[in-house]
Amino acid sequence: MSDRETGFGQRRPDRTSIAGSYDLVIVGGGIAGAGVARDAAMRGIDTLLVEQADFGSGTTAGSTRLAHGGLRYLEQYDFSLVFESLQERETLAEIAPHLVDPLTFLIPQYDESRLARLKLRLGMILYDALSYGKSMPNHRYLSPEALQDLEPAIPTDGLQGGFAYHDRQIEFVERLCLENVIDAANHGATVLNHAAVTDLCVENGSVVGVRIDDELSGESIDVEGDAIINAAGPWIDDVLGGYADEQFVYPAKGIHLVVPKLTDHALTLPTTDDRIVFVVPWNGFSLVGTTDTEFDGDPADAAATDADVDYLLKEVGRYFPDLSKGDVLYSYAGVRPLYDSGSTGRASDVSREHRVIDHRDDISGLFSLVGVKITPYRHAAEEATDMVAEYLGVERSCRTATEPLPGGWGHRSSGGSLPQSVVEHLQKLYGSRADVVVDRAEHDERLAEPLCEHTYDVLAQVTVAVEEEYARRLTDVVFRRCTVGYESCQGLDAVETIADHMAELLEWDDRRKEAELEWYERVLERRTVNAEQGGLKRFDT
Repeated sequence: MSDRETGFGQRRPDRTSIAGSYDLVIVGGGIAGAGVARDAAMRGIDTLLVEQADFGSGTTAGSTRLAHGGLRYLEQYDFSLVFESLQERETLAEIAPHLVDPLTFLIPQYDESRLARLKLRLGMILYDALSYGKSMPNHRYLSPEALQDLEPAIPTDGLQGGFAYHDRQIEFVERLCLENVIDAANHGATVLNHAAVTDLCVENGSVVGVRIDDELSGESIDVEGDAIINAAGPWIDDVLGGYADEQFVYPAKGIHLVVPKLTDHALTLPTTDDRIVFVVPWNGFSLVGTTDTEFDGDPADAAATDADVDYLLKEVGRYFPDLSKGDVLYSYAGVRPLYDSGSTGRASDVSREHRVIDHRDDISGLFSLVGVKITPYRHAAEEATDMVAEYLGVERSCRTATEPLPGGWGHRSSGGSLPQSVVEHLQKLYGSRADVVVDRAEHDERLAEPLCEHTYDVLAQVTVAVEEEYARRLTDVVFRRCTVGYESCQGLDAVETIADHMAELLEWDDRRKEAELEWYERVLERRTVNAEQGGLKRFDT
C-alpha cells in the first residue's frame, strides 16, 4: 500500500523548506483552501497552503456539521445551489465514508394551513427530484401516530403529522478539512499552519508572492508565487487590503448550543421569524442551531451572546419547553463568509452561492474564493482550481470527485489488542488510516491509555497529531485532532495529559506549556454560556 493510500502526513515545515517559489499560494486553510490545495496538488501544481491559525479552526469548525442540500434554499428558488449540494453530498459519502454518515430528519407540522402543508409536500418532492441517483431513500409522509412512534419526545398537541427525509452528517468536520490538507501534502503541496499572510507582493500589476509571519517562530518569510488564491473565509477582504475597491464578504455569524440529547432523529423546525433551526443528535448530545446575524468585528472573536442563546432557546422551547439555559453544556460560533451581492435584507436572505473572483482588472494572478459552504466545498475548489490552472497553463483535470481522501480507501484496521470501542472510534475518525494510531499503541502500551474516562481517544492520537497531522498548539489536538474537547468534560480531564505529552514531543519548557494551558482555558471561556452559574460545566452523556 502506498503512502498516498495510507495517508501518512508530515511534520510542520520550517523556514528553510518554506522559502522559495511556488506556482500557487493559497491563503486560508479552512475547508475551502484545503480543498483547493488538494485539487491543485493532484494536478501537479506546486502549491503552498498557509493558514493563520490551525487548519479548519474558523468557519469550518463553526458549522452545523451536516452534508445537506439546504432544504430551505428551495424557498429562495436557489435550485442550482440545492442541486449542486445534493450531488456533492453523494460525492462526500464516496470519498470519505468514515466521516460522512446518513441522518434521518423529521419535520413535524402543527396547526398549519392546508396550503402550508401542500407547499412543504411539494418541496419534499422537489428535494428528492434534485437528488436523483442518490444512495438514500426518498422522503415519506408520516401520520401523527407514526411521527410520535418514531420520536416520542416531540409534543403531540396540535400535531398534524409531518415528513421524514434523509441527508448526511459530518460529526467531526475538522477532520474532513484535515484529510484534505494531508492529501494535498501527500501529493506534493507544502502546508503551513499558525502563519499569517500579512501582505501581498505586487509588481507591475501582477501578484508575485506573499509575506508570511510565522506565529510559532516569530519569523517573517517572503515567498514567490505565480498565482494566489485568497480563500481566507471571513478574512478575505482583510487579505485583499487596498488591492480591491469593493467588499466581497458579507459576514454572517451563526452559533450552536450543545445540550443533553433531546431526540434520536434530527429535527427541522420552523421558527417564528420564518427561518428554520435544527436539533441534531451529535456525539451523544443534541446540537441546536443555528442563528444567522450580520457580524461586525474580528471573526476570531465570534461567540454566542445572551441574545443569540435566548433566541435559540425560545424557538426550540416551543417544542421542548423544559429546555433552559442551565441545560447548555457549551456553545460555539462561526462567521460565514457569504458573497456580498449588495443585499440590504437580513443575513438569512443573502445568497449562499459561492463565487470565484478573478481580480485581473486590479491585479493579475490574484483570485478569491468566497461564500463556500461545507457540502459543496469540493466542487467550489474544483471551479477555483480550474480557473487558476487555465491561468498557469496547466491542462490536467480534476480527480477529487473520484479519488478517496486518505481515510476513505476502505481498509479497516483490526485494532490489535485495543478494546473494540476504541477501535470503532479510531475507524470513525481515521478510516483506513486507523492503523497509524493502532501501530503506535501496540508498540508502546502507554500510548494505548485513554486520555480520560469521558472519551475513547488514546494517547497515541496525540503522537500522530504532532508527528503526522501538523498539530503545534494544545488546542489543535484537543479540538481538531482528537474529539475529547467535545466530550462532557470538554477536555478538562485530559488536557494536562495531552500537554505533558506534547511538551515531551515538541520540547516545550514549563513556560510554554503553561501558556498553552492558558490559551485552552480562554477558548473554553468563549464557549461558556452559564458563566454566572459557575462557568465551565460537565455533565454525563
